[in-house]
Amino acid sequence: MKKCMGCMRDYGEEYNQCPACGYSQEQADADKKRMPEILPAGTILSGRYILGRVLSNTDYSIIYMAWDALLLKRVAVREYFPVGLGRRSKRTNKISVQNSEKKKMFLYGLHAFEKEMILLHKMQDITGIVEVYRCIRENNTTYAVMEYLQGCTLQDRMDQEKRISPGEAGQIFRGLAGVLENLHARGICHGNLSPDSIYLEDTGRMRLIDFGGAKLQAYRKIGAEMEIFQTAYLAPEVMKGQAPEKNADLYSLGMIYARMLSGKEPKEGRPRLKSGNMDLEAQKLIQYLTAAKAEQRPENVQQLRAWMERENG
Repeated sequence: MKKCMGCMRDYGEEYNQCPACGYSQEQADADKKRMPEILPAGTILSGRYILGRVLSNTDYSIIYMAWDALLLKRVAVREYFPVGLGRRSKRTNKISVQNSEKKKMFLYGLHAFEKEMILLHKMQDITGIVEVYRCIRENNTTYAVMEYLQGCTLQDRMDQEKRISPGEAGQIFRGLAGVLENLHARGICHGNLSPDSIYLEDTGRMRLIDFGGAKLQAYRKIGAEMEIFQTAYLAPEVMKGQAPEKNADLYSLGMIYARMLSGKEPKEGRPRLKSGNMDLEAQKLIQYLTAAKAEQRPENVQQLRAWMERENG
């Protein structure tokens, strides 16, 4: 039997491609040629995880579909591999860094990545947070083994459909507010909430798949261009380098809600209030959440809910 590197199902030797998803060795070879920095399909980590096709490849990390050969289930594996800081050996798959200054930057980002994955792992009991099972140090970097989700990010969804209906946008808004409330109750602020960090499962559930704070810390340290981030969703004080408070997360929540309803990206750091499916109540809510001065926003989710109850009678 063969194992498909596209969906991790088994299929017969007589087939040239997976009967279930159509993925083939030719496609795996083409992916490797197009993305030479990725690990080859079929690579085994920690003697247990078989890596398949790439689910996401960014300037900061690579996420692979994978098969847990011990528990016999699909997982996702995220590899810390910042572009421009390291190179992968074609022979050993190990990542090497060319000079001491880059190595210092690489290690700073690596530690931030590990810290964030450990934080996610400790929050497995919070509904709406992606599960992180374990971290593996191999190939001179770190891998996070996570639950495999089927669906797409909110950003991908909006790229395809432009606007989100008011009903669904409200559901996502309330779900995010609930997750933030649970995080804040533990003294944790997300700090970099954006449509890229929100995953919409095919089952209808919404999940936060990362915090983005590790990436933000790393790139501030190495002096990379901030344009790589969705900075339009960051609170002004966070953009200036201040540590995020609870109302910074609420600012991001308001900007995301505006983007869902308007169908347009924020302009010059401000939400589009007179576009798409946005009624007067939504406009007032967004204005409250996205006030430029932190003290003019709600301090926390409880205060936000109290304000909404007053406004809605």
